[in-house]
Amino acid sequence: MIEKSLIVFIAALLLTACSLPARSTNPLNSSGGSATSAVTIASPTASAAAGSLPTQTADATETYGGNLDKSDYQFTITYQGIERRYNVHLPKNYDKNVPTPAVMYLHGGGGSLKSGYLDGLVKYSDKHNFILVLPEGTGPIPGILLQWNIGKYKDSYPTKHNIDDVGYISKVIDDVSVHFNLDKTRIYATGISNGAAMAELLACQLSDKIAAVSLVAPSWKFDDCAPERKIPVMIIRGTADPIALYDGGVRTNSPVANGVTTDSAQEIVDFWREKNNCSADSSIVYQNGSATCRDYKDDQGNPMVEFCSIIGGGHTWPSGDQYAPASKVGPVSYDMSTDQIWDFFQRYSLGGFKS
Repeated sequence: MIEKSLIVFIAALLLTACSLPARSTNPLNSSGGSATSAVTIASPTASAAAGSLPTQTADATETYGGNLDKSDYQFTITYQGIERRYNVHLPKNYDKNVPTPAVMYLHGGGGSLKSGYLDGLVKYSDKHNFILVLPEGTGPIPGILLQWNIGKYKDSYPTKHNIDDVGYISKVIDDVSVHFNLDKTRIYATGISNGAAMAELLACQLSDKIAAVSLVAPSWKFDDCAPERKIPVMIIRGTADPIALYDGGVRTNSPVANGVTTDSAQEIVDFWREKNNCSADSSIVYQNGSATCRDYKDDQGNPMVEFCSIIGGGHTWPSGDQYAPASKVGPVSYDMSTDQIWDFFQRYSLGGFKS
């Protein structure tokens, strides 16, 4: 029932979008230039040397309803017998001779890898010089209405089809490192909603590859979580989120999955604080308008958990796309952005906290 309600809601949004006038600019073009014919990027062969750029081929195939930048590459891998795609955006100053950190953006339920473009991750990749990796979930319709298998929704497409998304993402990381000069000690994962839950699952099950995670609008903690090490976690929640309820409880006014019980923001914070042996004391590390971020230090004095509360914020990416009416999902807040997520990430590697 949860999957059906999600599909109905997203389908309604798609129908609404189809009735809108055409945009004069391409939403996937980080420079804001005029839209032109779409480009599909060819996958390089597995024998390509790390750091050697793959060949791009423009065949005018409509892939996203918009352009891919010359720094964007599309790859296809097969996992569990299923062909799955992911994208990579190289920052403007990428140097094939220098190991470069990577941020993996995980779309929300009903989205696709296109969501990373719409939420503006490309400009932050260019600004902060990290490789942007955009994996994609699965669903009944290729390319849209996709979800991650987080083990919470027994009726969802990925759960019913036993999709191993942790294994898929692990393989994506391995594949990226074949084609580009990836700093394997500085791979980060972030996501929103269903994608936040997937990022949290990576923290639990793939902490040997993921240096830190940031969770935007997560609804739950994973009680059976057993990371191999302390892993830094950033939690971002809006007080006006009708889906990931700030104070927890049963959803009653949500556009999807009413009747489902969610964990409160503080419950998720306390869960990770205890996992990382952090004190209950916190310090404000960022404050701007409605957004306040506090960090919690572990027994070594290292900040391992950061909690960002956005007063009046909705089920949306900070400074990202208002993908649905604010009356349905709450408003986008512009008082913080992916800048703060990167500020959190850049302090950590697999080796721990960098002072």
